[in-house]
Amino acid sequence: MQVTHILIIDDELRTCQSAIDLFEGLGYRVTWAKSGEAGLAKARQEQPDLILLDWLFKPQGQEQWPMQGLDILNELGKDYQTAYIPVIIYSIKGDDIQIKIEALRRNSVKHSLPKIMETVPRAEELKLLQVAVSNALQRKEKLVVGEGIFRYEPASRTALIQETPLQLPRLEDKLYCLLVSRKGEIIGYKEIAEVLYPGEVYDSSLNGAILRVINSLRRKIEPILGHSRNLENRHGVGYRLYE
Repeated sequence: MQVTHILIIDDELRTCQSAIDLFEGLGYRVTWAKSGEAGLAKARQEQPDLILLDWLFKPQGQEQWPMQGLDILNELGKDYQTAYIPVIIYSIKGDDIQIKIEALRRNSVKHSLPKIMETVPRAEELKLLQVAVSNALQRKEKLVVGEGIFRYEPASRTALIQETPLQLPRLEDKLYCLLVSRKGEIIGYKEIAEVLYPGEVYDSSLNGAILRVINSLRRKIEPILGHSRNLENRHGVGYRLYE
């Protein structure tokens, strides 16, 4: 049985130690990252089931002002590897942050945010945090991306095509989730490369690798659908998925 993994991103271990003790005592696997950069790297590499995030990060020594909670949320939300990981903001300013988050959701043009989010004031009892974590994990279990023929279940990382479940290799899984979440839109080669190969500088030499992933995914979709007209190539531009 897989153990639920919680990643805590907080610059001060002592302030989150009680949460670590609580969830480890409940049988969860808990890991900790001291900075936004380290937390994002862990989130992408380890794919935790839930992230517990501090809001304010203090500069250490002579370093520049570090990534803050909002910066981390934006990076999580725009990366299709992490956008569907539930995030609980656990901060002393929990109520104020909730108001800001609601405002950001209404201004989605400028901000990409994780799909499941909640705030819990750090001053509240740990019992409330435990309830928030449980509720967020339950919401993730029920989350389905897309509608119609093409859908995706982030909790189980399962592609659904005409109700047929399909487990895909990692790169095809990431590509399918991207296409389904942006169904009908043309997604350019550069954006696809950023999702499939994060950290690599895009140039046209990656187009061949992208094409191999596209073709492999298409060979899995077409036998289920019985035709090949749903994954469209706009030559020199990118790809789109449509029904």
